[in-house]
Amino acid sequence: MRTFLLMFVGLWLSVSSHAAERPASLRDIWASLGSTQNQCPELHDYFPNGGIRIFYCHIMDLMDYAQLRDLAGIPIYLQGPHTDERLNLNARFEFGHYNPEFVRWLIKNALPAAQDPEFLRLTQNAYQQYLRLSAQTYYIVYRDLRANPEYLQEQQEKYQVLMKTRSLPAFYGEDYYYFSGLYEKGYDGNVAQRAVLFWLRRFIDGSAEEFFAGLMQLMQLYDKDFELRYECELSQITSLHCAETLYSTVDAELNTVYTALKNKLDKQQRKKLLAAQRKWLAFRDSNATFIADFYRRITDEKIAMIEAKTALTRERTEALRALSMDIQP
Repeated sequence: MRTFLLMFVGLWLSVSSHAAERPASLRDIWASLGSTQNQCPELHDYFPNGGIRIFYCHIMDLMDYAQLRDLAGIPIYLQGPHTDERLNLNARFEFGHYNPEFVRWLIKNALPAAQDPEFLRLTQNAYQQYLRLSAQTYYIVYRDLRANPEYLQEQQEKYQVLMKTRSLPAFYGEDYYYFSGLYEKGYDGNVAQRAVLFWLRRFIDGSAEEFFAGLMQLMQLYDKDFELRYECELSQITSLHCAETLYSTVDAELNTVYTALKNKLDKQQRKKLLAAQRKWLAFRDSNATFIADFYRRITDEKIAMIEAKTALTRERTEALRALSMDIQP
């Protein structure tokens, strides 16, 4: 599916009339994501990388398009190649125009973590593993397109002409592989080019603002510090305020992950975790001092120290998060 629609669906799969069963079913659903099979044999299986379309092809093991439509109770699209029963992923010269009512319904209902801290805790690891890089890519592409209105208008018009004249090349969008330098920054170029095409279509069908609002809600729940990192990188000036605010956010996330892991352990394991964490904190501070020493000639030493601690804290958070995922509650 040529959209991040399934980012929301994936986080909402078990939200149904059986709300009382949600915690148990969520564990089962997210535990099964890693073992799902690609339902689109024509696509190379990059899962969990490669973008939202291959993610959707795995999610089809758990929920398909018709089931989503039935849950919404309203049409997903107003026009385009898709029917009420199935998606047409091979239409080259037309695309689905979203029903604004459906987009509003999706965003309203697809983020229960906003009111349910337990849901957020249960799905945070899944976001990190399966959705984070795609969500960040779609965010950056939207912001950069918005920041260049002439380019955005030019690309929309070009795309519409090619569609109308049925002359759109089979692999149209390859030029977007390096859009905004994302590939050079470590993002997947295939996801970047699909994100550009997604947003072009959404600006054309008028749903871009609502989809971006939903994406922002998703990231504010699961990826709190990313917008700040983006803004600081955009300014091309690493300020002390940016560094301190970012570190504060990252440190808070570490504390959350640490607490979640601790709550899964027995008394003896907790003692070992506490001892290990104390030793890690000492290592982090001494190592950050060592790293900062190499950068003090090109940046403020205090900023370099904070940035080093931020990077090390992120690494520790991911290590504890991975460990927590391996422990059955």
